[in-house]
Amino acid sequence: MRLSVLSTKGGVGKSTIALLLSKYFSLNGVKTLLIDRDPLGWVSNLAKIKGKGLLASIADKEEDKQAYFKEVKTKDGGDFYILKLYGDGARFYVDLDIIRRDEKLYKKIKEKYQEIVRNGFQAFIVDNPSMVQWNDDEVQCELRIFRETFPDEKIFRLYISDSSEISIESTLKYIKEIEQTPHKIGQYLGIVINLVPPFPEDLDKAMRLASKFEGIKVVIPFIESLFILNDINVEIPEQVKYLGKEILKLNNKV
Repeated sequence: MRLSVLSTKGGVGKSTIALLLSKYFSLNGVKTLLIDRDPLGWVSNLAKIKGKGLLASIADKEEDKQAYFKEVKTKDGGDFYILKLYGDGARFYVDLDIIRRDEKLYKKIKEKYQEIVRNGFQAFIVDNPSMVQWNDDEVQCELRIFRETFPDEKIFRLYISDSSEISIESTLKYIKEIEQTPHKIGQYLGIVINLVPPFPEDLDKAMRLASKFEGIKVVIPFIESLFILNDINVEIPEQVKYLGKEILKLNNKV
């Protein structure tokens, strides 16, 4: 199973949800790889992967696996793995241009990527840049190799938003763009409305807004420890446990 986590803007908890689901799956016996496909590398930095990422390492002809791959040990036993794909920020585009002009480097990227993903993983969770589209380089650089490696892998997409009406409408439009493209691979899964002010009227409003979406619907109130997340050992909220349970159930049915 492959789950791609998407959002229209930063700061809504996309990377945090990807991390928490990785922990939840691992705690439930599912060997999980979190693929950090965001050039900003936030989730990789949280896991203390300070290296360049896979693409930049190969572009610089360096072989240090610790620069892009790590097993993350947690206090509760929800150990999972992270693959940092890209260097920080705009360097990604420079590195990609270098790789494209050198077939040997592309083959090296593919070899190192496959060496990792073929390590018996049962779930792949993909953290993405905001507003990413099917034809964006950040997507195609990795998805092409993944599909060659696992052509029959189930693929799902989960969208994250905050509870502002502007964000909700933007997310609905974004979902329509992604899910109606002829290049679509896999299927829509559902919505997480995150960072909802923890008051009854706000939570009720968020639930009403969630009804505009299809699929799994999860509303998560504002949780300070998640908003200022600086420790990978943070407790998994009940709403994320419910989400993880529903994803695993759906994966078994599809």
